[in-house]
Amino acid sequence: MNCSMGYGAADDRVSERLLNQALDAGYRFLDTAVLYGQGHNESLIGRAVGKRRDEFVLASKCGLEKDAAGATRSNARPEVLRGQCEESLRRLRT
Repeated sequence: MNCSMGYGAADDRVSERLLNQALDAGYRFLDTAVLYGQGHNESLIGRAVGKRRDEFVLASKCGLEKDAAGATRSNARPEVLRGQCEESLRRLRT
């Protein structure tokens, strides 16, 4: 999450290097979510380590979204989950 939001501006080059170094150091589990940077985090992971997909377990959470006022809300309607999963897979390149 912190590669896309939470603690100030993100730097994709630094984040891409960090993700690859984590895999090189033995990390084998990456966790993200649709909500992290409104999909930015998933796109970052797909771009940075997508070619190394066989080296790690990947989890991405869905069912959360921002409403018109910017507040986070839960939405687990089947059509929302299906759409978010399809978009996540596309962004993650998996």
